[in-house]
Amino acid sequence: MKYIPILLCLLFIFVFSNGQTQTLEVTKNLTIKQVEQLSKDSNIKKGVKAFSKKKYRKAEKYFLKVTDKNPLGAYYLGDLYDDRKFDGFSEETSIKWFLKASQEGLTFAQYDLGLKYLYSSIRNARQAIYWLEISANNGYTESQSMLGEIYENGKYAKQSYEKAVFWFTKAQNNNNFARVRLKYIYENGLADRPDKKSDSFWGTTAANKKYANHSNQELYELAKQAIKEKDFGKMNFLFHLSASKGNTNAQIYIGYLFETGVNAEISYEKAAQWYLKAAKNGNPIAQDYLGKLYQLGKGVQQSNQQAADWYLKAAKENVMHSMLALADLYETGDGIKKDTCQAISLYKTAAKDGNPHAQYRLGHFYEHGICMGNSPRWLAKSWYLKSSDQGNKNGQTNYQRLYDEEAKIFNQGKLLLSNGNITTAISNITKAADLGHLDAQIYLADIYYKGKIVPQNYYKASVLYDKAAKLGHANSQYMMGYMHQYGQFVTKSKFTANIYYEKAIQQDHQLAVTQYNKLNAVAYKKKSGSWKDAHRQANHARIVSNNCKKYAHFTPSGRYGYNESLGVGSGDFIDCPSN
Repeated sequence: MKYIPILLCLLFIFVFSNGQTQTLEVTKNLTIKQVEQLSKDSNIKKGVKAFSKKKYRKAEKYFLKVTDKNPLGAYYLGDLYDDRKFDGFSEETSIKWFLKASQEGLTFAQYDLGLKYLYSSIRNARQAIYWLEISANNGYTESQSMLGEIYENGKYAKQSYEKAVFWFTKAQNNNNFARVRLKYIYENGLADRPDKKSDSFWGTTAANKKYANHSNQELYELAKQAIKEKDFGKMNFLFHLSASKGNTNAQIYIGYLFETGVNAEISYEKAAQWYLKAAKNGNPIAQDYLGKLYQLGKGVQQSNQQAADWYLKAAKENVMHSMLALADLYETGDGIKKDTCQAISLYKTAAKDGNPHAQYRLGHFYEHGICMGNSPRWLAKSWYLKSSDQGNKNGQTNYQRLYDEEAKIFNQGKLLLSNGNITTAISNITKAADLGHLDAQIYLADIYYKGKIVPQNYYKASVLYDKAAKLGHANSQYMMGYMHQYGQFVTKSKFTANIYYEKAIQQDHQLAVTQYNKLNAVAYKKKSGSWKDAHRQANHARIVSNNCKKYAHFTPSGRYGYNESLGVGSGDFIDCPSN
């Protein structure tokens, strides 16, 4: 199953501009914000997390819960049934779910559905092109590029270079394959280039006079607009004019055009010259691009030291590629002085910014204690997991390896316990818990809390429950609330108990709801005189408190709170504490 993270998908989703179809209706027009909201669904998040841990059936259960109200559930089910590693693999079922998600307006589902009709055993070229065109017409670059390829090679539709050019042109700004194919088609005379009659005007005295009073930023913005208009003569003229007035972004654009050959010959030497102009003027993107050319030896003499010098400048401005490239050079010592600790510092910054490769490398260094001192193993595992959740294969492999090692020790402990070897069993389970194995922590905490196998020890139980609670385990959060409510070794505290109960309640832990209401009902009993009313009021107060945290806002009149209907229909305005 190919895993497409939700946030990456959102980069390619555009508003549906035309809901008409030939055979099947697209029932919803989804905006980026709507899909972003759908991705926050707790079942979607749990399903994606379960998949990252290869718990396919568990992921299936979560996705199935939301298919009636959330098209992302249908999309992920289509992806799940399309994975041959899944024991429920079925191309027919995969298409069924992709179709449902496609009809509800997900452009990336329409793209995947088109691919299924092209390449699976259930081939239907007409349906494939139909869904790819719906997706492409709503701005999905991959669909546009795929249609260009289909019409260029004529395998699944009648060959048409005119249609191929049409779709490749739409995709070219965000798809290198489309740019390469367009260039090939034009250079081989398979289709005419766009009309360039206006090119003769640009560079003349009249053109220079027309834009003489424009600032470099105004020229830069006009050049970008010319890209959208496909007026490349105007684009080149305005970028050069803006660059001559010191606009570093224009200088980068010109360098990029020479590096990639988009509407110009490929010249790494000229690209390096333009990047150098912008880099010397402090543009971090230009510094990053120039560092890359030095590292690859394109247009300049290869020099990792020069690359590192430019990467360092860009890395100080948090340019992700420079941070990673420089970290790799420091780690390997390839052409520069090796400095693993400096590499780790860069990886830390990149990892905190969400880069999956950096997260994986950070997990590696924590696991092996390189420049980290005596770091707990769970830190390594947590970084591997973050990397894994974003689809990084190394992160997935290493997280699974650590998990399997811990699980083996834990299972050995349980087996020893079943055979009556209590001392060795507890030792094994404790070792697994200390390594950060969540199941072992919960199991051992229950043993110490109940005191049936070993003497009761609330202290050890609380330490283990607290570790599991911090990792998001709902029942452990409930147990910490319970222990604080009744002062079982830990400090008796209604405030702390409520904090833990509320965390568990957010995960639908019903015992936590009951205990929360019981804990907070006493104050209401004094006012109402009825335990039934007291519990009802306590539960209502809990709901209001939770909604205040999520939905409270200031109204134009200065009130702070939320509408009781939460935006669905009309309802009373509930005031919340403004502090």
